[in-house]
Amino acid sequence: MRKDSIWLLLTSVVVLGLVAGLNGLAVPGGGALAAAPEQTAAPTPAATEQPAATPPSVEMSVALNATSGKKFPGVTVVVVGVSGAQGDFLKTAAAGWEQATGATVQLNLIPFGDLQNKVLAALSAGSFIGDVLNIPAYMDGDLMGGGYVEPVPADIQARLNLQDVMPLYRQQGLWGGTMYGYPWDGDIYSMYYRKDLISNPTNQAKFKTEFGYDLQPPRTWQQYQDVAKFFTGTWADGKQHYGSVELVMRNNQGFHGYIDRAACYAKMPNDPAFFFDPNTMDARVNNPGFVQALQDSINILPYSPPDMPNFGFVENAQAFVGGLTALDNQWADIGPMSVDPKASVVNGKVGFALSPGCTKTYDSNAKQWVDFPDINFAPYAAFGGWQNVVPKNAQQKEAAMDLAAYLGSPPILLLASLTSGSGVNPARYSTIDDVAAWVKSGFSQDDAVAYLNVIKQVQENPNAIFQLRLPGYLQYQDAVELAVSKALSKQATPQQALDEAATTWNAITDRIGRDS
Repeated sequence: MRKDSIWLLLTSVVVLGLVAGLNGLAVPGGGALAAAPEQTAAPTPAATEQPAATPPSVEMSVALNATSGKKFPGVTVVVVGVSGAQGDFLKTAAAGWEQATGATVQLNLIPFGDLQNKVLAALSAGSFIGDVLNIPAYMDGDLMGGGYVEPVPADIQARLNLQDVMPLYRQQGLWGGTMYGYPWDGDIYSMYYRKDLISNPTNQAKFKTEFGYDLQPPRTWQQYQDVAKFFTGTWADGKQHYGSVELVMRNNQGFHGYIDRAACYAKMPNDPAFFFDPNTMDARVNNPGFVQALQDSINILPYSPPDMPNFGFVENAQAFVGGLTALDNQWADIGPMSVDPKASVVNGKVGFALSPGCTKTYDSNAKQWVDFPDINFAPYAAFGGWQNVVPKNAQQKEAAMDLAAYLGSPPILLLASLTSGSGVNPARYSTIDDVAAWVKSGFSQDDAVAYLNVIKQVQENPNAIFQLRLPGYLQYQDAVELAVSKALSKQATPQQALDEAATTWNAITDRIGRDS
C-alpha cells in the first residue's frame, strides 16, 4: 500500500500543529472540556532521506529455522519491490536465507507510482525484471489472471503452514482456485480514537448534555460524526483542533477511505457481492448505500482539518499521532506509529476499534433499505496487502520460490510486522498471538491486546470486504476517486458523481470483458 512513504512521517517537518499541551477544548456555551494530560510536541527529525527500517532483535537461529535446508551457492536472486524503506527491508528480511543458502539477494526497487506499469510492461514483453516480485494484491488480476506467475508448488504450500495465515490473506494468494501468491502483508482498515478524551468524566457529561447519549468510541457513522463535532474547536493551547481525519484524496488512497465508509451502507450480510452485481457485472457504486456514504463524507468536512482533501497517508497519520484530531480511520500502521516516540505525542492514549457500522443497509437485490438495530458491520481489508510472487520468466526459479517461502514463514512475518518502516501488517495468527513481542515493541499489554484483537476481528468477520482484485483495477479506482473529489468540491451531487463513476466502471468492464 502507501507504505513506501511510511518513513516520511519520521523525516519530514511536522506542520500540522503538533501540540505542546492538550488541556481543554472550548465548546459553545459550556467552557472547556476537562484537561487531558499534558503532552509534548513530537520531535522534528532533521534528516531529509528515508532511514532504513530498523528491525527488532531476532535470534538468527529462529530465522534459520524458517529455511528449507537447500543450498544455492553463488546464485543471485533479483527481488522487485517498491523504492524506500519498505523495499529496503526485503534485503534485511532475507539475510538469514542468504546466510543459510549461500545465495545473494539483489534488489530492483521501483517508485510506487511506476511499479505496476513497469512490471506489466516487462512481463508482457517477455523481458526479465526479477525473480521475486513484491507487489500489491490489486495487481493479481493482471499478473495471476494474465498468466504471468508461477503457481506455488504443493511441497512449498505444505511448508508455508497456510492454516496459520488468516483467511482473507489465504484468499489473497489465490486466483481461479490456484495458489500463486506467497504470504507477506495483511492490510485492514479500522478506527483509532483518543481514549483519554473519550473516557474523561467531564467530557462525558458535556457530551451527554449536548447529544443526549453517552460518549463512547463511536459504533456507527452517525455517532462518529457526533463525536467529531464535539471535539472540533479551539483547544487550550490556542490552536484549532478537529474531531476526525480520513483519507479522501484522489491518487492518494481516497478510494480506500471512501469504501471504508460505504461498506456498511452497501454490504448486506447475506450477499457476498458488493462492488458489482454478480450476475451482470454491472457496477453497484451508484446505489443508495454508496450515495449515503458519499453524503456522509461531505457532512464530516466541517469537523476535519481544512486541508484534509489533500492529505495522503503520511499527512493523515501525522494529524492523528501528532494530536491534531480525536478520531482516525486508517490502516493498522497507525498502531505502531502511535507508540513510536519519534512520531507520536499520543502514546498510551489511543483506543482501537472496528470502523463504524450502520443501522441501515441498502439491499441491492431487494432494492430497498434494511434496518439493523444491532448495527451492521462490514470491515474493509483495504488495499489487500503486499505479497510475493515468482514470474514465469524468473531466471532463478527454484531459488526464488525457496526465498519467497522463507519470507512468508511465521518467524519472518512476525519480525516484519514488528519492524517500523517495513510496510508489513499482521497476516498470520502466530503474529497476532505473540502479545509479548508487541509489548516488547512499545505497546502496553492492554493496548497490544486491543490492537491485535481488532485485526483478528476484521479478518474473521463474515461480512468483511476484501480489496477489489480484477484486471484494470486502477481504472476502476480512479473513477471512484474522481467521483469523491467532485462531490467533496461541490462540482456534482453525490448521486451525479457516482452515476458518472458507475457509467465509467461499466465501460471499463465492457472493454476488458465481463467474463474476465
